[in-house]
Amino acid sequence: MRQVLPDEEVLARFVVRTRRIEAHSLLKQEIFAKFPTGSMNMHLSVDGLATIRHPLPPDEEVFESLAARVRPLIVDSEPDLPHHGPRRAAAPAGCFPLR
Repeated sequence: MRQVLPDEEVLARFVVRTRRIEAHSLLKQEIFAKFPTGSMNMHLSVDGLATIRHPLPPDEEVFESLAARVRPLIVDSEPDLPHHGPRRAAAPAGCFPLR
């Protein structure tokens, strides 16, 4: 059975996680701001096969580190985080498509 935490504790843990995301070195670089609104390359071959590529940051390890910090905010398997509304609001820009 999952332990139910007091609202204040859930909020405190949420704030700690979002601050860790905000402090990530990749978010402090100007290059990251280009990715949510950046361009994609599309190649259409003669046989009708389309390939779409969206460039990622050059250092995969740093990008994966950021993804590991964001993941708990977007999956429901984290018992110590709120699982509605605030997760979307706290994620870095571009992590969720606008609807």
